[in-house]
Amino acid sequence: MPRRRRDLSDALSRRYVALEGTRGKVERLIVRRRLAAGAAEHMYEGLFLSAVTSFESFLEDLFLHCLTAGGSSGAQRRVTVSTPAAARDLVLSGRRYVDWLPYKLTRDRADLFFVAARPFSRMDGPGRRQLLDVLDRAVVLRNAVAHKSHHAIARFEKEVLHGTPMTPRERKPAGFLRSVAFGSPPVTRFQVYTTTMLTIARLLVR
Repeated sequence: MPRRRRDLSDALSRRYVALEGTRGKVERLIVRRRLAAGAAEHMYEGLFLSAVTSFESFLEDLFLHCLTAGGSSGAQRRVTVSTPAAARDLVLSGRRYVDWLPYKLTRDRADLFFVAARPFSRMDGPGRRQLLDVLDRAVVLRNAVAHKSHHAIARFEKEVLHGTPMTPRERKPAGFLRSVAFGSPPVTRFQVYTTTMLTIARLLVR
């Protein structure tokens, strides 16, 4: 496990740089008419699932790091754990895995293990609620991409699209990810989500 919390956010940043490089190649292939839009959207879905999974892994790694490193990580533990394996066993408590998203699950878990839930309480307060709102929508979108169930799609339409004027293609999860959010040069909604997740990661390890 990395010796510093910042190593974890740096690793996430490198992962996102790689994903963005692939996304850029996809767009260049479309411009050259070497890749159909439908195929590109499938690739966007895969890239987005990888981005969210990477962020979940970051949250887990940071949580376990804080449990084992204690004060040197900036966290004051309620329990003393000496090894990563022991920390994982304690957090899992006999389960195969635990969910780290939506972020509230991580925040509530931090209350149990750390005094004042630090460093995970750094996302508390109205000034950072906007970032968590974007992250919450990313989770809803992730579920719509991964499961494609009626319930998941309905939540996507209600909580992510929520009446935003878009083309029929952009109103589907894959098309939404590829759609332009703002700017010149254009910034896609995929990029908005990865930038937001990396911003949160850097705030947590600060």
